[in-house]
Amino acid sequence: MSTGILCTPRVRVNIWDEELEERGVQNGMPMALFQRGYRLYFGIDMLRDRTKALEYIRLASAKGDAEAAYFFVGAYTSGVNFPQNLEVAAKWNTVAIERGCPEAIHTGSDQIAENGEPERAYKILSKGAEMGSPRAMVAQAYYLAVGLGVEQDRKRAKKLLKKVLRMEVVPESTPLLLAFYRMIVVKSEAFSIDQKEYMQLLKRAARPGGSPFQFLYGMKLGDQQGRFAPEPMRYIKLSACRFYPAAMLMMGVGRMDSAKNDAELGTALPWLVGAFRHVAATEGVRADARQAVEEVATSLKLEESFDETVKAYNEAHINQSVFDECYGS
Repeated sequence: MSTGILCTPRVRVNIWDEELEERGVQNGMPMALFQRGYRLYFGIDMLRDRTKALEYIRLASAKGDAEAAYFFVGAYTSGVNFPQNLEVAAKWNTVAIERGCPEAIHTGSDQIAENGEPERAYKILSKGAEMGSPRAMVAQAYYLAVGLGVEQDRKRAKKLLKKVLRMEVVPESTPLLLAFYRMIVVKSEAFSIDQKEYMQLLKRAARPGGSPFQFLYGMKLGDQQGRFAPEPMRYIKLSACRFYPAAMLMMGVGRMDSAKNDAELGTALPWLVGAFRHVAATEGVRADARQAVEEVATSLKLEESFDETVKAYNEAHINQSVFDECYGS
């Protein structure tokens, strides 16, 4: 049975090498079977073969692997390369819960709370938190902070939140974990967190490399020091270098604000077009990025249309520009 703390489908690069994986597969070890299937599914250091991959993953699940079961939760929920079927996903989540997967415990507790059983949901979350799931711990903290399914205890809620932050987990590692972090940061009053402590927590959350929190911390610093002051922009650039759309937009706007000549103004375009083109960009970011690109084009007297400008800055061009600026000598 799988014993990974997060029970999130991923390759255990620090545990398995190819030789160990092969030995594990030959011996029918569930963890090795799952890893082989996962690597085949995503083409990690081997040719992608999703048909063969699913054979390994299903075999791992048949042998009791929790991560293999949880893999199907995500597959049937997202509908990517699978027919979307939330009922089937829920059944797989139940299997993963029975096998002790803390992430599945967290997902299942959400559904139970929505069905009007917050007390039962809190008990399930507590189990996931005891097993070391950051998402379950963050959710448990929120339940404690607002008194959902349990007696309100803001002191304990803050203690749990700080414990998660000390775990060096990257907030963006899962969208749901990110959502809970945002919920707690935004609703800081539920935790009796004052502004100073709020900024400390936010900085702490940004430190492991979570681009949304680097961006948010930079923006909050900008409110105090000036939007384009060096320290706020340092955090925003860290986030932009990880291709966070809102941060890329702010980098471009910052270049527009500080440009002393056309050459400097032109350096705003890769950031702005990158923000517009990014698959995760919101409609608001896209609209602001489009307006900024048009302003730069007008200032530089570019003859290309907006669509032609965006096309000129293709993904490879944007990636190279960001790489050169973020990681070049």
